[in-house]
Amino acid sequence: MYASLVTFFKYILALFQKKHPTKVQILVSQKGTIMVTATVGQKLPLTLQWLDQSGKPMPAPTLDAKGAWSNTTPANETLAPSTDGTSCVGTEIAVGTDSIGYSAVIGGKTFTAQPVAVTINPAPQILTSVVIVPGAPF
Repeated sequence: MYASLVTFFKYILALFQKKHPTKVQILVSQKGTIMVTATVGQKLPLTLQWLDQSGKPMPAPTLDAKGAWSNTTPANETLAPSTDGTSCVGTEIAVGTDSIGYSAVIGGKTFTAQPVAVTINPAPQILTSVVIVPGAPF
């Protein structure tokens, strides 16, 4: 399952970087925790991948109701789920951390995805102008 997660998130990162050439770093720890580092102003695409008992991808099941995306620190990151709830875009709005989760009910049983840990760094400085600063006369 660890290898499937790494492959999946490398794919997502490649798609994201084509549309947004700024730096986003996605790491998967040995425990399987997905860790993402982004900067204020970036958008983080999130999609679901359903896995079977062997950790292999499988077709999406029929949900009893639309799944729910959640995050622990909405002051740092806003979430915009898609209409069908199968994907979401996180927008980094403040420096700090967040944890993004997802849960859905399928066949009367609740399934909860392992959370994604997000570290949000300040946006890099961008030169926008130059001024002359006079010194004291001597």
